[in-house]
Amino acid sequence: MQHNNVFFSSADVDRYREKLKTDPAARARYEKYTQTVEKDLTEPYASWEEANDSDTQGGNFGVLHSQADRLSVSLGLKYLVEGDLRCAERFKGLLAHFIAFTRLYGENAGGLLITDGEVERELWFNHQADGHVMHDNSNNILGGYETDAYMLLITRNKVKNDARALAVSCSYLRRDDAVFLAGFRKTTAEVCLP
Repeated sequence: MQHNNVFFSSADVDRYREKLKTDPAARARYEKYTQTVEKDLTEPYASWEEANDSDTQGGNFGVLHSQADRLSVSLGLKYLVEGDLRCAERFKGLLAHFIAFTRLYGENAGGLLITDGEVERELWFNHQADGHVMHDNSNNILGGYETDAYMLLITRNKVKNDARALAVSCSYLRRDDAVFLAGFRKTTAEVCLP
């Protein structure tokens, strides 16, 4: 099945492969291109220090974006034409270099652990509170916190030793004997965690 946002169809790639066999000029351009790809396969990934090296509040995250954009095109074409798995692995490595995802599982809950440099986020969804079952108790344990929240985002900054939670559609949030949020109606709130 062909994805609708891809610039080349499978037939386009097949035609290009045939052209490389018969057209010396196209083959010469492709050989020059593959030299660039070989460099891209060994180029170090941009660092967080490079991305944050800016006087602006948002940093210089264009460094990361431009490297990802360039590598996706150069490695992607070589992968499509030759099936070079090094290209696919290199691009997967680029994505994993900046953001690591881990799937989280709980009883009637699921989520993601997203690690992004020094910041770690746990995003939990409470399947008992998602509205598909009406009038059912939505109490659950999400990330070690007892809550009736539909969604719970726990953000920890490892460097600043700071932790916060954003609870969506929640009337309470507690862990052990500590109560972080309590009310008679569901609300969305951000709270500091120890």
